[in-house]
Amino acid sequence: MANHIGWPKVGKDGLQYMDTTDSPSREDVLRSLLRRMDQSLRQLQADLAEIALMAGLRRGDAERAGSRVDFSTLSARELEIVRHLLAGRRVPHIARSLGLSPNTVRSHLKSVFKKLGVRSQGELIELCRGPDPV
Repeated sequence: MANHIGWPKVGKDGLQYMDTTDSPSREDVLRSLLRRMDQSLRQLQADLAEIALMAGLRRGDAERAGSRVDFSTLSARELEIVRHLLAGRRVPHIARSLGLSPNTVRSHLKSVFKKLGVRSQGELIELCRGPDPV
């Protein structure tokens, strides 16, 4: 990537500087890098949430504090949808990324709600993250 912004490269005739007239600008390269970093951070956040989810950690209000939730009751698809939800994605985006209809995603979420005893996406997120994120 360094070659795209006028930095030296080694060619057949030794050290050369690239012609940047057809190359992306430094700003475009930086924007691209920032987008990739943002995607990586979102994926890391989702992965960490999934680890907490798989470990069965539950942090919630006082009446539920310290208790565990059995996430093993969730199917692989349900866990995948919860992971996307914890990464801040909305149902239409989750549906597109998984090749499902939005109604199918909602159906999976209803099943998750029933299995975990929550009534909304907000409660599910609180259940998984709690007031002090893992």
